[in-house]
Amino acid sequence: MKGVWGRVAIVTAALIAINLLARVGVRIAGPGDDAEFVIALWSLGAMVVGLAVVTFYWTRQYLASRVVGFAGAIIGASALVVAVVGP
Repeated sequence: MKGVWGRVAIVTAALIAINLLARVGVRIAGPGDDAEFVIALWSLGAMVVGLAVVTFYWTRQYLASRVVGFAGAIIGASALVVAVVGP
């Protein structure tokens, strides 16, 4: 259990970085383009796949109830940061 919250913070930072890269890509593509929608879908897909891989890996080491808590903390923290800092 030691050091798990550090890993949670790293995964949260990775999800925020994916969102940041997607926002930069949308700025480069320009508003109103179809590329904006495609970039958003790809970034959401990358975030889901990344979290799924980490969750699968952690489920092999910890109880599922703890992993669900970790995943909830990751989703909540990254969503809060993206919503508050992002725009």
